Amino acid sequence: MTDPDRNAAIWYKDDGYRPDKNGINGRRVAGASFLKGFFSHADVSEFVSLTTGSQSADSFADLLKEHGRDLPARAAFEEKPQQMNTVGTVYFPAPTMRICCGSGRRSGWTPIRFAALPTPRPPKR
Repeated sequence: MTDPDRNAAIWYKDDGYRPDKNGINGRRVAGASFLKGFFSHADVSEFVSLTTGSQSADSFADLLKEHGRDLPARAAFEEKPQQMNTVGTVYFPAPTMRICCGSGRRSGWTPIRFAALPTPRPPKR
């Protein structure tokens, strides 16, 4: 059995992960590439999305099926933090944590760890 502490809830909205549906840009391509790798290589017993609604949760589950992993996709909703109690990390792909941390204070969820990928800055000339 896998260690649930190794899992992460993925903050998910189509706009950040679906260049096939929303048009190609860097963050969507990066998000799609991240999920492809996570879905392919994560040693987890379930995949958890942190979303604001059932439409995003369904899209996350569909994307998991497209990647061929036969594991459950479970949604945790921002306004119900207790649904996230089996994971200790939230992956939040944004240049700032202010948005996510602000949501956490309002809704009451406080995950143990955040895994954020900052937006790279262009080199100085």
